[in-house]
Amino acid sequence: MSDLERNKQVVVDYYQTAFGGNPEKAVNDHFGDRYIQHNPDAADGPEAFTGFVTWLRGEYPNLKLDIKRVIAEGDMVVTHSH
Repeated sequence: MSDLERNKQVVVDYYQTAFGGNPEKAVNDHFGDRYIQHNPDAADGPEAFTGFVTWLRGEYPNLKLDIKRVIAEGDMVVTHSH
């Protein structure tokens, strides 16, 4: 398996684990020492991420993440989700 394919698998696992209801596991499995959030409604850091996902799932209990596309190039992975 290429590095790009492995990176794509890591990102998909991260999103599915976090938004599937276990953001703590997603953080423990995939976060490093530093986490910078790109969403302006969420703060940086693993604790903030866990809190945001927990809040989001509380607000939308039927939340489902449908990943439509995963694109990898160099050291970046981008998802298109609904």
